[in-house]
Amino acid sequence: MVSLSEILKYIKRFLRWWWLIVLCVTMAVAGTYLYTKRQPVIYAAASSVMIGPDLIEDPNPDLRQIPTIISLAENYANMAKRTKIAEAVVKKLDLEMTAGQLQAMINAQVIHSAQLVQIIIFDEHPKRAKVLADAVAEELVAQSPSGLAEAREQEIFIQDQLDYLKAKINELKEELAIQQARLETESTATGLEDARKQITFLQGELLKYQNTFIEFVKESQDTSLNRVQVFEYASVPTTPIEPSMSKNLVIGTVVSGLLALVAIVLLEFFDVTLIWERGESESMWGLPVLGAMGKIPVDKKKLLAQDKLWAPEIDALRNIYGNILLTAIGREIKTLLVTSPSQEEGKSFLAANLAATVATPNVTSAITEMTGAKVILIDANLRNPALHEIFDMPNLMGLTDILTQSDDAAEMMLHQALRPTSINNLLLLTAGRTQLNPASLLNTLKFPKLIEYLKEQADFIVVDSAPILEAVETKAMVTATDGTFLVIVDGRTRSRKAQKALEYFQGTHSENLLGFVFNRVSLPDYQATYAYKLKLRELETPDIQQTALGKLWPFQEAVPSNSNLLTMREVAERLGIKSDLAKRWCQEGRIKAVKKGRNWFVKMGDLDEFVGMYEYRDFTDTSELLKTLVNVDKKRSTSTNGKQRDEIEIDFESDDINIDDLVIR
Repeated sequence: MVSLSEILKYIKRFLRWWWLIVLCVTMAVAGTYLYTKRQPVIYAAASSVMIGPDLIEDPNPDLRQIPTIISLAENYANMAKRTKIAEAVVKKLDLEMTAGQLQAMINAQVIHSAQLVQIIIFDEHPKRAKVLADAVAEELVAQSPSGLAEAREQEIFIQDQLDYLKAKINELKEELAIQQARLETESTATGLEDARKQITFLQGELLKYQNTFIEFVKESQDTSLNRVQVFEYASVPTTPIEPSMSKNLVIGTVVSGLLALVAIVLLEFFDVTLIWERGESESMWGLPVLGAMGKIPVDKKKLLAQDKLWAPEIDALRNIYGNILLTAIGREIKTLLVTSPSQEEGKSFLAANLAATVATPNVTSAITEMTGAKVILIDANLRNPALHEIFDMPNLMGLTDILTQSDDAAEMMLHQALRPTSINNLLLLTAGRTQLNPASLLNTLKFPKLIEYLKEQADFIVVDSAPILEAVETKAMVTATDGTFLVIVDGRTRSRKAQKALEYFQGTHSENLLGFVFNRVSLPDYQATYAYKLKLRELETPDIQQTALGKLWPFQEAVPSNSNLLTMREVAERLGIKSDLAKRWCQEGRIKAVKKGRNWFVKMGDLDEFVGMYEYRDFTDTSELLKTLVNVDKKRSTSTNGKQRDEIEIDFESDDINIDDLVIR
């Protein structure tokens, strides 16, 4: 027996396709309406002909004649639609149409209960329909035996003879009555004898005429079975029969709805996409589902507001992070690789917001007992980097620049490439300029060394990679990280692709795959309401000039400005971003620019000034850069010789730090 939960499950699956039903019905109704409006208006006029004798008026009808009459009626109905009738009507009425066109307008049907053949004419003109219906009926009668001259003459002759015989019989009856009355009044024997002779003679004559009358009646009845006569002429129709708007709309709606249901059944039957179902999707192929992220009806290049602690999306990210740690009980997860089977599955958006959630100071994890972990987010998707756009930053220097340098130079360049973000405790390492062969960079030992180096400086590292099925370098990154999860889009990611991605993790890499995270799932109404009201924060450009980090690392000398104007394409190439993002920065005033007509232009000097905000000189130790993630108060301590001295631990959020007072340790 099917349980209630299974029924609700199927109902939910059908409701998931509500838009398809609405779309099909809407398109069908619109198409039906337009089609009906364009159809010509058709009228129908009907005339009737009777086959055989009128049994209703016959006091003693012979019911044995009915099958013969019905058979004749069917033949005449077929005959009414033949070319011979149509040609005769066209010729008789001198119509401006062919016999074939008239045939297409004629329909004849037998009314079995009334021995009638109804001739119907369909025409756009109601008066012409009436005339044609009558003409076809008359022509059908004319071409039947009743319409032939000899048959008509014979019928008239028989009728005349019947009338004569009827009159003669009545005359004999009157004479017979007189003679019978004479018997009563006659007194003589001769008179009585004469009266008896007259009565005998009259009775013989009456019998003879009656027999003759009966024979003529029989002959008349034999010929009337194949009699055809017009029973009722047509009237001018006033109401069109076609098109029927209401009828067509009902049919279109019902048919489209049924087709939509059939399509849904087929789609569900042959559906090979992965679907998240609340309370049921706990594991797939033996691996846990770490969580689900709802649909965000906002720009994906923005971060979720981390100050909304109990917003559904923030809570979902915390649950994902908690499930990651629970899944990896017994081993430490400090580096996490976020990937997906295919492109456009939202892994970069998910990686950025997961890193921001873990790094946010006011979000406490009961599992890790940390408040505001130090997090580094790495954009390792060298084919299509996106994290710099999510954080609204230029892509001047990044991972590719570091991996192409020697170890010493790479460490020095790392100081410049790691960028503070608008999220406390979160640093971003952008992808850098795209290389022709990114796989050659990430397949070397430099990337694992870089990860190990950064693990010593941060609590948690999130790596955003290219899709694992489309980039061979992603497979190399799996071994360099502690754990990996696959991003699956609800109702879009195909099962075959997900299984193919799992094949790489079989064997030696099986423990590295932590599980799946569903993205863009449909939340229940009570969650979706809050999701739509969730405010997003516009990212602010870090004011690097006003931080202690900026004072420790003075800006490099800018290239002397000149009056050359750069287009948005040239600016985008310089900053490693897209032209649309460069244009938006100009519109927001982040880059000094001038607008000429519909185009924006930037002076070389203004662009150099903007770039200078994101470039630093060399620094001694990378750990000093990561101190930007820690806020500590100034404290006093006593040296071994008993003297007091100030020991400064840097608060990089303060704007009032004298660089000469800093003790670099």
